[in-house]
Amino acid sequence: MDPQQRLLLETTYHAIENDLAYQLLRSGETDMGNVAGTNLMHTPDLFIYLDNMGFLSPNNRCHNFDSRANGYARAEGSGVLLIKRVSDAIRDGNTIQAIICASGSSSNGYTPGITQPNGDSQLALIRDKYERVGLSMKPVRYFEAHGASTSLGDPIESHVVGAAFRAASSSAGRTIYSMTILILERGIIPPIAGLVQLNPAIDDSYYRLKFPTEATPWPTYGLRRVSLNSFGFGGTNAHVVIDDGLGFLSEFKGT
Repeated sequence: MDPQQRLLLETTYHAIENDLAYQLLRSGETDMGNVAGTNLMHTPDLFIYLDNMGFLSPNNRCHNFDSRANGYARAEGSGVLLIKRVSDAIRDGNTIQAIICASGSSSNGYTPGITQPNGDSQLALIRDKYERVGLSMKPVRYFEAHGASTSLGDPIESHVVGAAFRAASSSAGRTIYSMTILILERGIIPPIAGLVQLNPAIDDSYYRLKFPTEATPWPTYGLRRVSLNSFGFGGTNAHVVIDDGLGFLSEFKGT
């Protein structure tokens, strides 16, 4: 891939806004993107609507991929990232923490209900992002899942991950969880908080998936690559592929 098309990623990200900034950088319409996402809880209205639709956990806990999954809990938080073309970041002496290799979004299309993700649409988007830029799935040893925390959504997303990566996987398997840049930098995959018993509808053995219950060292040497998945109940899917900065720059320098 042309290094001009690989971008600097410095903190965390909001998938859709990140994709827009990525496309603007690639097209040359901007030289830097400052992408931010914030969730603040000011009024109860939104949460009443979400609860009425069955999205929220009655015990206020996210049980990602667990047999106890019964909805998700919302919290406040902010994330900001600065992205640039990697050549500009090197020229300006910036610290490069990670490289965005591919980014894209799509629409779910028709589904049986607003609370049900469309696994086929997510799978098509993931495969398209890797194929469009000629990326290998083999270095991927970590998949940051959206994590719907529902008995229906978690198995659908797990199937998507397995179907996308099973053929490229080794005995190291795949790990599903949520966090990214620190994982790429430090090579340590954290456990899924509170995971007790895997949802029985998830076939982790067939798909060679691992759901860690303790901190796990990155299982391979060299370049680290992760896939990040996100989707909304309105029907939008987003996917980003990211390499660790040191691994990518070392590999590129070596070529």
